Amino acid sequence: MRPTTIAFRTTITLIIVMIAQSLSIAEVQGSLITKLIRISGLRGQLDHLTAALLMTVPDDLFPDNRSRSNFNVHMKEQINTESLVKVFEETFSENLDTDKLDKAIKFYESSVGRKVGRIQGDSLSAYNIKAIREARRMITTLTEDRTQLLERLIDSQHVYQNNVAFRKLIVRLLGSPSWNDHSKSQVDSGAGLDSPKTSSENERDSLHQTALTCFAYTYRSLNDPELESLAKFQETEVGPWFENTVSRGFEQIIRRTVKALDHGLRNLKDRSTKN
Repeated sequence: MRPTTIAFRTTITLIIVMIAQSLSIAEVQGSLITKLIRISGLRGQLDHLTAALLMTVPDDLFPDNRSRSNFNVHMKEQINTESLVKVFEETFSENLDTDKLDKAIKFYESSVGRKVGRIQGDSLSAYNIKAIREARRMITTLTEDRTQLLERLIDSQHVYQNNVAFRKLIVRLLGSPSWNDHSKSQVDSGAGLDSPKTSSENERDSLHQTALTCFAYTYRSLNDPELESLAKFQETEVGPWFENTVSRGFEQIIRRTVKALDHGLRNLKDRSTKN
């Protein structure tokens, strides 16, 4: 066999092996991303997300129960768990850091991490949201140490910054005629969503109380040492990477959800006009 032929075959073999190795690494990384989404509670949140969003749509947008039911069916078709999980898989892939990915999985596989994952997975359930709304007195019973731990979590997860960013996004996207024309409630023209221009100390205080209540109730089953472990994890280099990636994913989901809401309300308006 000629040397050039041997060299050619060797090169082809090497390329095939390298491609196979790359595909294998990608598959492993993909499975690890899917695992993190599951054990961190993100998938559980996505299971509850559509129902949680539908709870925020006021009844006076709909002329009758049938219209509301049709709208809910439309939303569930457009926004379902599997499609939302894919958004997060793509976001983690784009923002991949294998070392931080491994460390995040290691935390969520720990005894505290497993407990945190279960808690976070149920955080958007209808029951939990309703309970949080009714648990505002809870923060008056918190000890100083407990409050400080919760404050560390709120700060490490950039709740204030993310809230402002998401509110700006929603207000901008909800500037659609279909939403504004139909709403007769506070949601009209985004009125139920405070305009970024009206930000003030009062607004921040209100958000602080809401965030503290939410965190206090959601993590009520964690004792102080467990809450400390979660805070320490969030304060490592892994925490900002994880929270930033999750925020990017939710931003994409908000865009997709608002688009589905807009489409559903346009259809509702068109049917009302024809009738």
